[in-house]
Amino acid sequence: MEEEAQKMMALKKAYAEIILNTSKEAAARIMASERKALRFQQDLCCLKDEALRMLLRLRQMIDFQFGVRA
Repeated sequence: MEEEAQKMMALKKAYAEIILNTSKEAAARIMASERKALRFQQDLCCLKDEALRMLLRLRQMIDFQFGVRA
């Protein structure tokens, strides 16, 4: 009876360790995904700024061309 109780306790500890490790791995994946999402958000912001600058530059070029022709 004592031996079975020890086996059961060892089994419970093993399951608890597996669950803990699984939780740690999941948390690590979530943190990595959040960092990746933040990088994508920062890249998107930079790309929007760059696109705006390009559009303004294009507008200046077009205005200059029409100004020279007129």
